[in-house]
Amino acid sequence: MVNKMYEIAIVAPLYTKIVYGNRNFLVLKYNDNLKPGNMICLREFDGENYTSRFKAMGIKHVVMGDNVEGVIPGYCIISW
Repeated sequence: MVNKMYEIAIVAPLYTKIVYGNRNFLVLKYNDNLKPGNMICLREFDGENYTSRFKAMGIKHVVMGDNVEGVIPGYCIISW
């Protein structure tokens, strides 16, 4: 089975927290690519353009908002 890659634009301050290990999850609108084992590519976005910085990682956990209190239905929490 081939893993899918899902690209996500991340604003600069949040991207920095992720790269330095101060944040290991995101809340995102759910789509079919957000499954454990698939890859995400976080691309830094400065508000106008993408920078040259990016980080690829594997999704380890996905928690659906439909199944947990405090997360809007249709959204999910992913961690790596």
